[in-house]
Amino acid sequence: MHYLRIMQLTNMACGLQGDIDTVNNLKDIQRNIAEFVNLAYYDIQVMRDDWKFMQRTLVTSVSNTNATILNANVGKWVKLYYNNREVRFVPYDEYLTSEWAVAPGPPKMYTVVPETNQVIFNNLDDTYPIKARYVTVPGVLGADSDVPILPIRFHNILVYKAASDFGSWLGNPEIEDRNMTKYDTLLLQLKRSEIPSKMVNIVPMA
Repeated sequence: MHYLRIMQLTNMACGLQGDIDTVNNLKDIQRNIAEFVNLAYYDIQVMRDDWKFMQRTLVTSVSNTNATILNANVGKWVKLYYNNREVRFVPYDEYLTSEWAVAPGPPKMYTVVPETNQVIFNNLDDTYPIKARYVTVPGVLGADSDVPILPIRFHNILVYKAASDFGSWLGNPEIEDRNMTKYDTLLLQLKRSEIPSKMVNIVPMA
């Protein structure tokens, strides 16, 4: 569902008069709705680090002349791999207070600079391929044709949350509560679908 359709549905859920033909020519109250829609979209994206729909993979390389990775699409690094093995993460404070006196070689450890989200590896002696898993930065809806990265069957969650927040802002508990109930129901379904299942080791009883 594209952004224009989400805005149209939210407009109806809020009980407002008038159609929305484009998000580029919104009236005063409709601008408020657009803000609530994008706030709902942001909140959903950052609600959990392990949403499946926010996970991405990056394949790149590092070398003895550039042992760093910097990518504007990365919101949070999850795991880095070299030769199908996870590279050990070292907290940045530990990196600053240690010598990292590791003889040049393949990727053995890395840290992340908090201010820039840049990955720094240990001393390297060659060029090495790296596979990284990361959480992408939150997106924003702006154009009529923009589509949320949520699975399409959950796009209405933005409608319900935005309409509920609009009802709260308007002081209308009927609009707020009705849409919050729908939001809570769909959020539970989203969690069941988009949170990775956990492996549970069952220990046989003696």
